[in-house]
Amino acid sequence: MNAEGDYAGWLAVAGFRRIAVEPTRVYDVDAARRFLAGQGIDADAVAPLVKGKFMSAFIRAEKPFAAPGAAG
Repeated sequence: MNAEGDYAGWLAVAGFRRIAVEPTRVYDVDAARRFLAGQGIDADAVAPLVKGKFMSAFIRAEKPFAAPGAAG
């Protein structure tokens, strides 16, 4: 499963419905290198490993209302 599907699955297990994951940016090697460079990490070695594995997204979901004392 991909990250979007994993995240949506976790929300569903937590009781959310009408789940939407809208990616706004998938970070490329250059973005990863810029971020990692100031972190004391060998950015050139790590950046290619994280390519496409981090993203920003809007997450929308609804959690049905449960009356106080109701199961679930």
